[in-house]
Amino acid sequence: MDLDSIWHDLGQYGKYQFINNILLGLAICFSATSSMSYVFTAGDLDYRCRIPDCDNVEGRLEFLPQWLRFAVPFKSEAEEVPSKCDRFMTAPDFQDDLNVIDACPSARFRTNETERCSHWVFKDTENTILKEFDLMCDNNRWKLTLVGTVNNIGQFVGLPIGGMISDAYGRRFLMVTGTLLSAMFGIMRAFSTNYIMFLVFEFLDAVASTGVFGAVFIIGLELVGPSKRVLSSTILSCFFPIGEVLMGLVMWWLQDWRSFLLAVYLPGLFFVSYFWITPESIRWLAMKNRYKEVVSIIRSIEIANDKKLSENLENKLDLLPLDNRTIPDITEIKIIDEKIVEKKQESGLESKKEVDSTSSSSSSSAFSKIFQSRAIMLRVLNCSFCWMTNTFVFYGLSLNATDIAGNKYLNYIAVSCAELPAFIGTYFLMDRVGRRPAQSLSLSVCGLVCIAFAFVPAEMVIVRMSLFLIGKLMITMSFTIIYVFTIEMFPTELRHSLLGTCSMLGRFGSMIAPQTPLLATYFGTYVPVLLFGAVSLTSGALAMLFPETLNQKLPDTVEDAKNMDKK
Repeated sequence: MDLDSIWHDLGQYGKYQFINNILLGLAICFSATSSMSYVFTAGDLDYRCRIPDCDNVEGRLEFLPQWLRFAVPFKSEAEEVPSKCDRFMTAPDFQDDLNVIDACPSARFRTNETERCSHWVFKDTENTILKEFDLMCDNNRWKLTLVGTVNNIGQFVGLPIGGMISDAYGRRFLMVTGTLLSAMFGIMRAFSTNYIMFLVFEFLDAVASTGVFGAVFIIGLELVGPSKRVLSSTILSCFFPIGEVLMGLVMWWLQDWRSFLLAVYLPGLFFVSYFWITPESIRWLAMKNRYKEVVSIIRSIEIANDKKLSENLENKLDLLPLDNRTIPDITEIKIIDEKIVEKKQESGLESKKEVDSTSSSSSSSAFSKIFQSRAIMLRVLNCSFCWMTNTFVFYGLSLNATDIAGNKYLNYIAVSCAELPAFIGTYFLMDRVGRRPAQSLSLSVCGLVCIAFAFVPAEMVIVRMSLFLIGKLMITMSFTIIYVFTIEMFPTELRHSLLGTCSMLGRFGSMIAPQTPLLATYFGTYVPVLLFGAVSLTSGALAMLFPETLNQKLPDTVEDAKNMDKK
């Protein structure tokens, strides 16, 4: 029974699919928590040295008192940004004058000599692990950026583990257990007593949750008809930035990393109900001969969509064994196939050479053809670089959004919202201009606006923010396109393997991205965006070397994939 044929009778996208799109979208919304929560929990803060003789009042201390320029170095005369960890030394010959109201005159400090601080004054009440675990100053900045790298290493480790669990126990099983484990590790992380404990649970959270996104997509796309898969994937994709926006709002409200983690991870425990309210992947159930559950899902779709299967499909459905037996019997298929081959050989329709050729087409021989083909090998390398560029720039822009002048929460929320029109734009763009021009254009525009951003003065906040949003929108479009592009330009016999290879190599980009704030610390805030721009422009130019796949038949063999360049 062709499972796709049932959608012609039951509706390719009806009430049942819409309800499950929303339910599955909530799981994607939650998965954004484990991917991006470190932006706030390990965020940097605004602070300065505490001057013992001057900051001696009770209660909340003033962050920028009038005397501060006498006591602490500033980045420049124009900027109100004091040094975080250096202060001027106190003049040894200075004598307090009890008759002078100003307790911190310029004469108190020697502005040609500095020393390191041991206590700090914070600008806001916000609390991150920086304050909790004493990670102040540039010598500890790497510990903050390491949190994001550890998270992405956890995702790298979790990808193959999630795939094996999904194939063995089901997509829904991975979605629910991965979400529950992520929630538990996130809650445990909220009670971390030291930096190492925090890192361990950050890693475990990423390992547990990284397969949830893929499992949700598989379930969602298999519940709709072929013509509605792009629509369903667009709807599901939109829930990820919604999750990012909610995180920004929660941290903006709570201002404390422990309360933030509890608030965003506790709802994950309720996803245990998805064992009963969401369906398993129909194709996976059929592959495991669990036809009783397949029939149950189909009946549920009939009721929700108010549709009925045709008599022909009903008869086929009635023939399905409901006791987990294989259908049909493998031995019978083998006998039938042998008879067909014998008849074809007798009639001259199939030669022994063709039979041997078919039987020898294994994945190992296909891989050997890949290595023997210079064109395909270069395509794999180019595609892997494109994946690395997308993950590097996408996550890099998200992380650096909080460093733009202005309210960092609003900046992060705005940059996350930019992903929504990107998904919708990609939906219309790919089928109109083609995959290759869309890929190259989105990367090139992203590169140009990132470079332009670096040269816009800091006081032009609106212009800088606009350029930053355009960059995030373009890299999101590029990220969406590369998923489809990778599937369409590689052969069926190695499509999943090469998609996995390119996407896993791409994870190196997301591992490096959390370290880019260090570049801003040591070399200037413009350096990360210049790097994003240069990499995007390079990858945009190389994308024009890909074959165009719009309206082309998917290649089934390595030879078909090689011939795509000729077309």
